[in-house]
Amino acid sequence: MLTRLSQRAVLILVLALAACAEQEPFATDYREKYPVQVTSETVSLALSVQEAAGSMTPDDELRLRVMVAGYLDRGHGPLTLVAGMRNSAPSFAELDAIREKLLAAGVPESSLRFVSLPQLPGNVVTLRFERYNALVPTCGDWSSHPGHDYSNNVHSNFGCANQRNMGLMLADPADLQRMREASPTDTQNSNRVIQRYRKGEPPAATPTSLQIQGGTGIVKQ
Repeated sequence: MLTRLSQRAVLILVLALAACAEQEPFATDYREKYPVQVTSETVSLALSVQEAAGSMTPDDELRLRVMVAGYLDRGHGPLTLVAGMRNSAPSFAELDAIREKLLAAGVPESSLRFVSLPQLPGNVVTLRFERYNALVPTCGDWSSHPGHDYSNNVHSNFGCANQRNMGLMLADPADLQRMREASPTDTQNSNRVIQRYRKGEPPAATPTSLQIQGGTGIVKQ
């Protein structure tokens, strides 16, 4: 038989365990607590169409170079040229001149799209493309005790710096949405290495001309 004091102690223990069971589970994974979010945005640039085909103001030339560099670095999908139809619409020669500038800057021809909208003024051509940005967490939450935590929770700031630094170092935040396609392998070179290994010869691969010259061989699409 339990004494009345023992019964009270057991009751208190049961209530304490029930209270713990009712608590919502806390996030122990720092990737859930401090996620790196990815958002998409449309980058656009409006260029004034000059009377002389191919002519462009120095400011527009600079803005165009900056935009093309951004597209080749982090752009996704096509680079769309939107032209209007009202008030002296741009001629094919003027649009073709802008197209030649884009091709000369390194934009693949397969990535260019042309759209004509009658409701827009004809003296402006707008370039658009999609890119992704990373939203990194803000760190500095030192509210929890650094030495111990009776709830067995991780520190309030644990993992935040790692997530923030990773988000800031991303070459392209779209990599968090989907992985990139693997580049094709050099089957002949791989087979040559295997055959040398089987013969007991040094299995070093034969460098390509780009590797000998110090090039990377990477072509941005």
